[in-house]
Amino acid sequence: MLNHRQSEKSAGLGENTPKWISEFADLFAQRVSDWSHPRRCLTEPLAAILAAWEYEHDLESGVIEDLRGIFPEALAERCGRSPDTLSGDPRISFGVFMACFVGLLKVWRSEPTPEGLYGSVAAHWCARHPEIFSKVQEAHRLRASFPNIEEIGWTVSDVMSAHGASEELPNHGKLELRETVHFIRQRTWTQAAQTAAYALFGDFLLTEAETIGFCRHCAMPFHRGQKKLFCSLKCARSYSAIRSHDAKARDSRRKTLRKAAKALTKWLQDRHIAASDWQLKIQTVAWTNSDNKRRNRILGAYVRASRTERGSPEREKLLQSLQDASSVAGNERGSKEREGLQQELAAFLLDIQKAEEIQQQRSKRK
Repeated sequence: MLNHRQSEKSAGLGENTPKWISEFADLFAQRVSDWSHPRRCLTEPLAAILAAWEYEHDLESGVIEDLRGIFPEALAERCGRSPDTLSGDPRISFGVFMACFVGLLKVWRSEPTPEGLYGSVAAHWCARHPEIFSKVQEAHRLRASFPNIEEIGWTVSDVMSAHGASEELPNHGKLELRETVHFIRQRTWTQAAQTAAYALFGDFLLTEAETIGFCRHCAMPFHRGQKKLFCSLKCARSYSAIRSHDAKARDSRRKTLRKAAKALTKWLQDRHIAASDWQLKIQTVAWTNSDNKRRNRILGAYVRASRTERGSPEREKLLQSLQDASSVAGNERGSKEREGLQQELAAFLLDIQKAEEIQQQRSKRK
């Protein structure tokens, strides 16, 4: 947080500046930096989302280091307990909170909004993820609220109003009746951090899910308006360039797979050349522009996948390299494309198994 002198310096204000202007500059600077305050990260979804984005992209930034240092105290206060009454290591609380909250946001961001649905987007998302929704509900049940008297600092509008009335504001703040919220029945730092993360994600679903978007390129949160998919024109152009490059790479892999599959089928049919090396045959046909090391690496991945069961991680990885992931999720055309590629890949891997068996039999004869 900026103190009075820091805010004046950053705003370029001198010693003879009128008090109300100084107060205004101080409050403005405070508003800019308030999102990184640990209490706001535990109470306001947007502040937590901004902190999560910073955590994902620059784990060692000054903002994250500051949050990590003072987060345990803020979390204990949120639980209505002193820090020494929670068991475990308080230093892990920030990491646990961020890992949980970032993970939830990733699940939210990874799913495009299904078409043809009526009602709240957040409600449909929760219906598709009952295991997450149940934890959000439980976290909200663990929140207890009660009225409390608090001294509140002056706002920008207070400063402006006082200046218009030719008044000076007192040094102390004003008293307000505020709702205080505490998490109950929290015994450990890990439990408290996870409860806070799920509760805050629930607040996001209830209040911000319909208005906050996430950039498809950099995942930066932004308020929806004219912007729909990207936070800036720069990200839109970068995303388009990457998509174009990825599309060309996928198209090249598909063509190579089909060339290799055709060459291997011919090798299996031509019994008079079955004594030749099938791997060398399809390498020279399918990977004509690659060096030997790259050929062996790519074909080796297919050979290893042929030795695994259907749906194995090795086969899934090859399938993902051939398809456009964004066109598959929630898209009938994409699903049909995936099914077709799956059949092509399975047929090629089956032929590899046959070729391997032929070569093993030939080795035994020798």
